[in-house]
Amino acid sequence: AQARAAGIEPHADMNPILLKPSGLGRMQVLALGKPVGLMDAREYYARGGEMRALAHAAYDRLAARFEVVVLEGAGSPAEINLRAQDFTNMAMAEYAEARCLLVADIERGGVCASILGTLELMPNPTHARMAGVLINKFRGDATLLDSGIAEIVVEGVLCRHPTLPRA
Repeated sequence: AQARAAGIEPHADMNPILLKPSGLGRMQVLALGKPVGLMDAREYYARGGEMRALAHAAYDRLAARFEVVVLEGAGSPAEINLRAQDFTNMAMAEYAEARCLLVADIERGGVCASILGTLELMPNPTHARMAGVLINKFRGDATLLDSGIAEIVVEGVLCRHPTLPRA
């Protein structure tokens, strides 16, 4: 859907590693659109170097073809228990030398705590990549966010809120 919205044909490089839950703690792993096998998390992470190389090569091909490549993370960018193995979120942003937006879904509840917790758990070099924070799916009176946003002060993160002064 994202490729079509951009007016281009979908390609396996746009989702080089796909994990499809299969139940009982296992997942089907597809690499560049082809099944690799059923794995549990430990098996998958044991092949992390191979998966990382595939993702990097796919990004390199896309970057050679397109002026803009949008990277979408998978899960949280601040999962401290997975940081060493992760190659999808901030590790991929670092590889691509990309600026990042943290998207927080207000429908899940606790949006200010989620934003602050995520930013606090990111290592300091990662903060330099953050271009801003976006609160997704908000409906209603935006001034209800004012006091929470005012307390979220993270150097390098620009807050764009309709009722707060622009930085």
